[in-house]
Amino acid sequence: MIRRRPRALPRLLAVLAAALVAVPVAPTGAMAEPTPTPPALTWSVQPANQQGPDGRRWVEHTLDPGQVVNERLAVRNFSNRPAVFSLKAADGYLTDKGRFNMLPSSRKSVDGGTWIKIQEKVTVGAKGTTVVPFTITVPATPNRATTPPASPRR
Repeated sequence: MIRRRPRALPRLLAVLAAALVAVPVAPTGAMAEPTPTPPALTWSVQPANQQGPDGRRWVEHTLDPGQVVNERLAVRNFSNRPAVFSLKAADGYLTDKGRFNMLPSSRKSVDGGTWIKIQEKVTVGAKGTTVVPFTITVPATPNRATTPPASPRR
């Protein structure tokens, strides 16, 4: 009898779908008079290595069931004040126009977004960059109907 290794569920594609929502750090102390609105908070998120952004445009892996990958992303704050960012992984999909999108934070991920574990918050100093580790863990027996992050919904 010849045994063949199954084709790894046509090998699963895992792409980070991390949404970052900026939450400015509140100043401390009482204020006697109203203060002007602070300038807009500008930021970015990029794939990274331990030192910082590594030149990749996105995180992409082809993974087998049960496989675990450790990755990093750089959260960059281009503003003149520190900021706290909320980090969240979510199910990703392509829109009817072929553009990447992800579930809004009001909807719970049920597919590939649940495979990604990342810390919930990170503080980044003014003009600073913080590297944040995250882990992608593909279930040992994923549901064949599971939608990996950033894959189109069927």
